[in-house]
Amino acid sequence: MKLKIAMASRDLGNLITGVQKYNYGFSQALVQYKQKYDIHFYYSQKEDFKYFPEVHQHYLPTRNRLLWDHIFLPLALLRDKIDYTIFPKGTKSILSPTRDLVIFNDLGYFYPQLNAYQALDTYYMKLMMPFSARHAWGVFTISDSTRQDVGKFLIQNEESKIKTIDSGITNNYKRINDERLLDEIQKKYNLQLPFIFYPTSISPRKNIGRLLDAWDKINSQIPHHLYMTGNKSWNASEINLRLENQDNSRVHLLGKVPEEDMAAIYNLADFVVYVSLMEGFGLPILEAMTCGVAVMAANISSIPEVCGDAALMVDPISVDSIAQGLLRMAYDNDLKNQLIAKGLIQAKKFSWSRTVAIALDWIETHHE
Repeated sequence: MKLKIAMASRDLGNLITGVQKYNYGFSQALVQYKQKYDIHFYYSQKEDFKYFPEVHQHYLPTRNRLLWDHIFLPLALLRDKIDYTIFPKGTKSILSPTRDLVIFNDLGYFYPQLNAYQALDTYYMKLMMPFSARHAWGVFTISDSTRQDVGKFLIQNEESKIKTIDSGITNNYKRINDERLLDEIQKKYNLQLPFIFYPTSISPRKNIGRLLDAWDKINSQIPHHLYMTGNKSWNASEINLRLENQDNSRVHLLGKVPEEDMAAIYNLADFVVYVSLMEGFGLPILEAMTCGVAVMAANISSIPEVCGDAALMVDPISVDSIAQGLLRMAYDNDLKNQLIAKGLIQAKKFSWSRTVAIALDWIETHHE
């Protein structure tokens, strides 16, 4: 009899956030095992049914996180006699009747200096993450950096139940030679060439304040515009104000960009910056590399794991380091070409099929 494996896919949504993209990429690769396993997806919104029609899909009719996670989902798992449930957001159902695998993206809630989350959400996650790690049958982390944090903040002396499974990249990220498509996207977003691209969200942890400080130092020396994705954040009033006052200094906020447009924007960029103060993985770095664009990235958290030697690394705490990196990337074409070549090789080390294969192998190895 096939093992029944479920994905707790509450708020899969429009694939804007890193967690949503991870959930989708992992799920897409998991579906390829539909002949070997009986696969079920559980959603909180009906529009998510469009993603994986080839496997069992279930709609649990509430958008309330607590009710969905701790009442509706456990009852559905019990009804459907699920063997294993994968929770991709770092928390699990308290009453889950299955063997649970919890994927931890990052533990930013345990770093108060980031000041990245609302107080009530932080309180809930700081309760639920340790509970989930302790009571999970297996713990998956998307980087060794997150693995270290799990061992530091959540569970100690249980290394055997923790496995790093990395991340992957979806097939729509690639080099684009279709000039008509690139021209269409350039006009759609009024992109001024050449430009630097920061695929981000407007949050304190993304270090936008220091990036703007560095930009103020060097923007008169380069012809580039600076574009960032993401909506203005609830907890970034200073950053929001600075962005509003940057209208005439070639800094532009694109807002939420649909997934289908991102690859073209990467392709149009002269280079990508990623100077976040903390990341569980840093998926946009892989997206950029796969699209054949050079990357300048922070040298902390999980980011060096993703970059290898295929990015120009800078100290994200140092405005001068960021500024010098921007200048070098703007004018050193030999460096950019080297990084592009290395990036294409580095990105091939990661794939969703590999990530899911590692996870399923762990399940099979520990299955009784």
